[in-house]
Amino acid sequence: MKGKKMKIVRAIKTVLQFSLIPVAFFCCRKTNTTISDYKVEISSISPTSGGNNTIVTLKGKGFSLILSEDTVRFNGKIAQITRSTDSSIMAYAPSGGSTGNVSLSVRNQQVAGPVFTYLASPLSITGISPTSGQAGVQVTITGTQFSTDTAKDAVYFNAVKAAVVSATTTKIVVIAPNSTTGPVSVTVNGNTASGPVFTYVMPAPVITNVVYNGLFAITGQYFDPQVSVVKIGGQTVTGFSFTDLGSGQAQLVHQNFSPASNLNNPAPVMVVVNNVSSNIFSFLFSPVIHSVIPDTVYENENVTLQGALFGDRTVTSNVKAYYFDQGQNKIYMTPDPAVVSWNTNNIQITMPDYGGYPIGAGSSPFYLEVNVSTKSGRASVYFHIL
Repeated sequence: MKGKKMKIVRAIKTVLQFSLIPVAFFCCRKTNTTISDYKVEISSISPTSGGNNTIVTLKGKGFSLILSEDTVRFNGKIAQITRSTDSSIMAYAPSGGSTGNVSLSVRNQQVAGPVFTYLASPLSITGISPTSGQAGVQVTITGTQFSTDTAKDAVYFNAVKAAVVSATTTKIVVIAPNSTTGPVSVTVNGNTASGPVFTYVMPAPVITNVVYNGLFAITGQYFDPQVSVVKIGGQTVTGFSFTDLGSGQAQLVHQNFSPASNLNNPAPVMVVVNNVSSNIFSFLFSPVIHSVIPDTVYENENVTLQGALFGDRTVTSNVKAYYFDQGQNKIYMTPDPAVVSWNTNNIQITMPDYGGYPIGAGSSPFYLEVNVSTKSGRASVYFHIL
């Protein structure tokens, strides 16, 4: 029995010896990933001054990604942390805090950083004037804790930086940049204050010239390539294309424009961009006579001229009679036909006694002419008086 026991002990001992070999091997390996080996440091804070609830960013190393393991204090007062990485922490300067070092505790390590200075009156914007306008207008911003050094005052209109003209601790004058409607903000020494919204008012389009010769071209400024609406005689006319002429000039062109049959003359031309209307450009078309009824009459009988663009006589207008002499000289006859009625499509006149002129019958016709201001339209038919 004694011999058997010894064998069992040896076997167990042998097993234990072999099982301890790998355990001893792993216990002896070194590792450099132990959390306690990281050294916590604060290299900088930004901004270095401000008021209650200013967001301050701590830069450094050894920070914890777990918010509950990071404790930030402003001169001993605990701050609320909003975000953390291993090298950056964002925290609110606590209300009621005082000027002093910003410190950080991570697990069992605590380090002190730079001094954060509490301002008696934090950076703020209390108003802007005017609250709307075009790019280039001067805007006055009122508030507190501005810098008198214009180079240290960064002013933004909806994230676009503005040029600072002058600055005091409570007033900054800037030039509104080419931006869009949005809030005005001021940044001084890393602190940012947001203020009221500045509303950009687009300049009204301006018509400088209109030309029509089958092609209708409107020249001016502040037209939009996408949303320009052309109105002629109060009626919206589509089919215009946009051309940038450079130097702030643009043109809207209609290749095959025909005036509406009921269009008044002169016709008001207007361009509307984003519900902002241009000046009204009064454009004079040449009147057109389509027919004269009848084409043969006695003196003192009425004649009807049918056509377009006769207008409503808001400008000087009349009907004249003329003929060509043997030398093809144009000779106007007097008196002018008397106007009975007049609208943009029809004119009714009474023919005078032109018996003293060597025309009006047979192969010697005379013609009728409609004049609207400085432009004329002539009858395309021979007209006779018996």
